Amino acid sequence: MKSMRFAVIPFCFVLIPVLAEVLVSGQDAPFKLKADLAIGVEDGDENLIFGSVSQIDLDRDGRIYMLDSKDKMVRIFESDGKFSAAIPIPAGQGPAELTRINAMAVSPDGLIFLNEDRKVVVFDRHGKFIRNFPLDFNARTIGNAGDETVIVLGLQEDKILHVYSPEGNLIQSFGEPFEIPASLSEFKDMPYLKAPVFFSTSKTGRVYVLNPHRYEISIFEKGRLTGVLKGKSDIFEKADSPTQARGRAFLFPAAFIQSAGERTYVTIRKPMAKTGHEMDVFEGGRQIGCLTVSGLPWAIDQQGRLYFEEEEDYPRIVRYIVEK
Repeated sequence: MKSMRFAVIPFCFVLIPVLAEVLVSGQDAPFKLKADLAIGVEDGDENLIFGSVSQIDLDRDGRIYMLDSKDKMVRIFESDGKFSAAIPIPAGQGPAELTRINAMAVSPDGLIFLNEDRKVVVFDRHGKFIRNFPLDFNARTIGNAGDETVIVLGLQEDKILHVYSPEGNLIQSFGEPFEIPASLSEFKDMPYLKAPVFFSTSKTGRVYVLNPHRYEISIFEKGRLTGVLKGKSDIFEKADSPTQARGRAFLFPAAFIQSAGERTYVTIRKPMAKTGHEMDVFEGGRQIGCLTVSGLPWAIDQQGRLYFEEEEDYPRIVRYIVEK
């Protein structure tokens, strides 16, 4: 497959201004994003100057963990935004080293899992190296669903999600690969078309996986499929006719999904879009509204506040309340 130069890649995005209120009319009701916290500065305190905001996660106490893949660092902030710690991740092939950092996941107790292809490295929230463990396949990303395990996304033995203990023991694999549309049947043997580039987790135990070919989200709990969330979006009308760029690279929409109570937010990256991404709002399984956003929400807390990465003039974290 490598010689054929096919790839599935995530999409670029541009971000919205900090501390802005955004009023958008939904399908049935208007929604407003109201910022109540911003972390990051253009100059001044070096602990607040970021190379990038690559990922955001929370522990049970509401601490905010930010992966800065450009500076190869995990920064930790208290729930009120006060700087707590910076954990540098050394580059290399050693036990605690990573050549690059693909993804981060944080457990409720503050265990930090970092991933690079076939390797996972584990730190505690004070920066102490715990261990690493290998994977038998290339991982696209990782996540945590509210316990002390880590979930890894990657096609292996006809499953796409794999649960590992902090010690690196495989506990469970689940999730069937997605069916490739007839229009892509000539590529039916390409494993990268059978799974999305990203998945989302809830600290309440749910795992959300977008079908890369249509607007359907599989919901898993403890490895069992418990529901399917279906939405409508113009983005998916031509999802089975992938955009080609940089040779023959297939570009599909990617979704970032958070939930609180009966409400679920599905933020969709548009292929090749430079501005504007959709955040669809669902309640009780029904799609009730849509906001156009440019930032990407990575996490949600127990109060239902969303944690966005934004980068208009400089990288920062902004926490938003969604008001109806």
